[in-house]
Formats: sequence, C-alpha cells, structure tokens
Amino acid sequence: MYISYQGKKYQCKCSLGNAVYYRGLPDDFPAPVTGEITLCADDGFVMRTDNPADYLRQTFEDGVLTLTNQPEPVEPEPPEPIEPGQTTEARITALEAAMSALLTGEG
Repeated sequence: MYISYQGKKYQCKCSLGNAVYYRGLPDDFPAPVTGEITLCADDGFVMRTDNPADYLRQTFEDGVLTLTNQPEPVEPEPPEPIEPGQTTEARITALEAAMSALLTGEG
C-alpha cells in the first residue's frame, strides 16, 4: 500500500478511527500537506482520496501523518491556590464565643 502525493509514491499503511492515520512514512515526507493524498493498493487500485483541507488539522510526527477533526488538545490550567482559612480550633473558639454571647444576652 502506498500514498501518491505531489507525483511521488510513499509506502505506508492507513488506519481509520477518529482520524485518518498514514503510518510508516519517511522522515523527509513533505509535511504539512496541501492538495489531495491518494491511497493506493500495491497494484495501483485507488482505495481512498483525502484532502487535508477537509480536516480541522493535520500533524506529522514519527512517520505518522494524521488528518483529524479533533481540536488541538489543551493543557488544563492549574487550579487557583487555596488560601488557608481559619483553623478548626479558631472556628470552635469563635463559635463558643458567639454561643456564650447569645446565652448571656450579650449578642
């Protein structure tokens, strides 16, 4: 199996899922790609044609060309640091003072 791109043939394998993956491409593959990519069987039979313009994004890494409509992964922002509040002892002391004030009529 190979892809035909810009008049050249590149041996590869293709798999489908949430994206189209062309695996086994050489490191000097001309990425990013524009225009049609044609996947052919070894006998030249056209199995599929993809146009990267039909996809949200493409990546080429470690010999794998990926065409996908999945958005770019976003790193989650770290949570805001939590400011320490009153300790449990301080809360109990404040609660005892408030209850004492209510019971003695000072509140």
